[in-house]
Amino acid sequence: MAIALKFPTIIYKCILFSLFLYLSACASMATHGLAEGISNSIQNQNDKAIVAAGMPAFLLMVDGMILDNPGDSTLLMAGARLYSAYATVFASDEEHSRLHADKAFKYARRAVCLEISSLCSEEARKYDHFVALINGIDKKNKLPVLYTYASAWATWIQTNSGQWQSLADLPRVETILQRVIDLDDGYEHGFPHVYLGVINSQLPATLGG
Repeated sequence: MAIALKFPTIIYKCILFSLFLYLSACASMATHGLAEGISNSIQNQNDKAIVAAGMPAFLLMVDGMILDNPGDSTLLMAGARLYSAYATVFASDEEHSRLHADKAFKYARRAVCLEISSLCSEEARKYDHFVALINGIDKKNKLPVLYTYASAWATWIQTNSGQWQSLADLPRVETILQRVIDLDDGYEHGFPHVYLGVINSQLPATLGG
């Protein structure tokens, strides 16, 4: 019997809020500055319907920026967070949600492969080696890509939670989130703790919950 991992509303709010915080810090390049301005506009908009209507245009814009700058990990992370937010908050149905979660995860993986290439090696396919690699990361400047990778991965798992294979990836996500916490306990206003709590509270004891 498959397990449907469901994230409550607080996770959706965390995704949106962390996205706004993250994009607001992206101002080192002209494209990042544009993302910052649009992000601030979304954040200050009280009408959810306007945000929902405008998000697709922002998705297309970020896609275009990434196409022009395929090696820019900052833009890839922005795309991952934006698509994760859309998948969990604004997607019209489960299939639509999976489509955007898949893209978010792909962007996040591309970013992590650029920032921490060892995590994309063949050896990293082995769980024990993956854990050792994650626990060996001690630079706080890797926190953005680690958190983006974990949160996009968690969103992907949620949208594919009817499949046992996707749930088998949860220990890896937990490992990344725990490392983020170890490096900075208050990172992203403590949202990594929220993700871990939700994951552990909804899995049965047989799966480590």
